[in-house]
Amino acid sequence: MHVAHYSLPLCRLKRLRILGQICVPTVTGDPNKVGLANVNLRKGVMPSEGKWQFFAGLFLICMCGLMLQIIETRILSVIAYYYLAFFAIGMAMFGMTAGSLFVYFRESFFPRERLFENLVWICAIFAIAVVISALLTISIVITSVSKDFDFLMTALEWGELVAILAAPYFLLGWQFHWR
Repeated sequence: MHVAHYSLPLCRLKRLRILGQICVPTVTGDPNKVGLANVNLRKGVMPSEGKWQFFAGLFLICMCGLMLQIIETRILSVIAYYYLAFFAIGMAMFGMTAGSLFVYFRESFFPRERLFENLVWICAIFAIAVVISALLTISIVITSVSKDFDFLMTALEWGELVAILAAPYFLLGWQFHWR
């Protein structure tokens, strides 16, 4: 068991996780600080015989996510306004964060014992979501602001664009958040 000691103020002492490891309180010499023993509980997450396949798959899925970001920035700069290219990057970060938070708060849906099986079906759904997202992104029409500005319709169009662009990255966030 690997143990490392950290020192934090008493007011910040709660159930903490540092680098995915659980920290428990310990006593230090300073009365204003309480130490934290960092206990590594990551035994048996990934079998040793499948590591190279896991890392090869992780490399490929990261490459697919990066290529999707590049393609979406190009598509949005052509079919809409040129500055929407930055919007695509923001939606990628939003989607991956939302997906990672989903896995973090719903740990029971993703048991560690079924790591490879979960990654296989998540990759398959990601591939389908990429195709659907690309087709919907190409077919969406962003209306320009005119004198007949309808706030509700514009908000619905932007909400639709957010959902279309963030959906594949939501699944990508599922794959990146394995503790």
